[in-house]
Amino acid sequence: MIDRETLKKHAALFDTMSQKLGHDMQQRALDGDIPFDEIADGVLRCAQCSSPEDCASRMAKTIQLDAPFSYCQNTELFKDL
Repeated sequence: MIDRETLKKHAALFDTMSQKLGHDMQQRALDGDIPFDEIADGVLRCAQCSSPEDCASRMAKTIQLDAPFSYCQNTELFKDL
C-alpha cells in the first residue's frame, strides 16, 4: 500500500505536470472532459514512477512543457487530453 506522504508527493507532481502541459485537471473534470477517477488513477500511476526526484527537478526549471518526460507513467493520459 502506498503511504499518505507518497500519495501527496505524487499528487503534487501530477498536478504540476498537468499545469506545465496546459491542463487544469480539476476544471477538466468539472467540465466532464475526464472522470475524477481517472485523475486518481493518474496519481497512482505517478506513484509508480522510478524518477520522481528528476521529474520534480526538471519541472522546477521549466515554465511550460510540450510533452511529458519520456519516463512519465501518464504519457497516454496527457496525449488523450
